Amino acid sequence: RKNAQNTLDDILTSGDTAEAKDYLKQLAQDGVGTDEAKRVRGKDRTLEFVNELEGELQAFEKKGGKTGWLRGTTEEIFQKVGSTSDPELARIGNKIAMAIQRYRQDISGAAFTVPESKEYRGVFPNIDKGWELNSAKIKSLREIFNADLESFYKQRMGTKTYGALFKEDTTSLLQNASQAQLDELRAEGYKI
Repeated sequence: RKNAQNTLDDILTSGDTAEAKDYLKQLAQDGVGTDEAKRVRGKDRTLEFVNELEGELQAFEKKGGKTGWLRGTTEEIFQKVGSTSDPELARIGNKIAMAIQRYRQDISGAAFTVPESKEYRGVFPNIDKGWELNSAKIKSLREIFNADLESFYKQRMGTKTYGALFKEDTTSLLQNASQAQLDELRAEGYKI
């Protein structure tokens, strides 16, 4: 505990608020059981994947590429015979499939059944869905994962501390915090 406080103090003294936030999140994850930490890390990584996929789908659309039922189904048929109708679409589709597999593995560690696979495919963006539907699915995934992660970190750090560190403009707060102020944050419920 003392080592964690010293490390946090060193990071704050250096002025790197982003690293301080990452360190606090890591401490929160380290303070729970393996399964719960695995689920939190899985949601965090899936959220990164979702953001990456959104950027890639947007770039694909900007270059004139299209997704949707016809394009996605055509690509799936080509792949079943060992080919592709559009290498970029195939790459994005594969990345989406890998994101779904990674999510399931990170959350439960178990393989999933065919019905579960269909269910997951239904909530994630995909090449057989148009941009508007993919965008809506990305937005809903982001909202759910952000809410889950925020709830976890509030429980671990305390609502007030989490709000002060992650919801407000923390650059000046963390960079200018004195040792007494940091001790006060800890006394107000910061749980490391």
